[in-house]
Amino acid sequence: MLVHALDPVDEFLIDNQLVEGLIAVGDIAVFYGAAKTGKSFLTVDLALSLSNGDVWFDRSTRHAKVLYWAGEDFKGLIARRTACMCQKGGRGVFSICDDPLSLTHSQATDSLDLLANILRYQLAPSRVEEPNKYESLPPVLIIDTWAMLTASMDENSGKDMSAAMAALRQLQMRVFNLTIIIIHHGGKDGSRGMRGHSSLQQSMSRLKWTGAARGWDAGLCGMREETRPEPLGNLD
Repeated sequence: MLVHALDPVDEFLIDNQLVEGLIAVGDIAVFYGAAKTGKSFLTVDLALSLSNGDVWFDRSTRHAKVLYWAGEDFKGLIARRTACMCQKGGRGVFSICDDPLSLTHSQATDSLDLLANILRYQLAPSRVEEPNKYESLPPVLIIDTWAMLTASMDENSGKDMSAAMAALRQLQMRVFNLTIIIIHHGGKDGSRGMRGHSSLQQSMSRLKWTGAARGWDAGLCGMREETRPEPLGNLD
């Protein structure tokens, strides 16, 4: 797509939002935060809202089809999805897989081939009317977690993390309009952001989850360079 300086862009910018004010179609975004604070639960809730085309955190979403890769706790994620669907309903495409994947040099090609095949050809609803209308929806890949996908790579190495990010961008080139959302851990010093090499923070849109282990009382903060996190609301 080529957009010139004098072309009208308002409609393009509005249509390009996946989650209003947070994530655009085609982004690589990361949810990070302390361990055991409900990051996976939060992301399952987001995935269901996207697949249903529902509002999330009082923000509009673009209807999408979602593939959630579970690097761990596959059965637990199935249970969380089922619980969310009982509460909110399930009307779209929200698939979970646990195929063994890795972005290491020796396995990245096979992993990207598998993901591209699923995202392009297999994300189709099995029990909904008019399945053809789902073909044009933008695909979303959720990675749970970054540590599992890059296992045996050094997350503090600029070379390793740059190679991993290059692989994800290659996947985006193969799958039109693909948005990637990554679940990652915060560092030991919470004030310094997420764990790993600084190149990660420069490559992704960052969303810090500050939910407490005993409840959803802190909400989500959008991170912008040189700005203070802005609380976006609490998960009802």
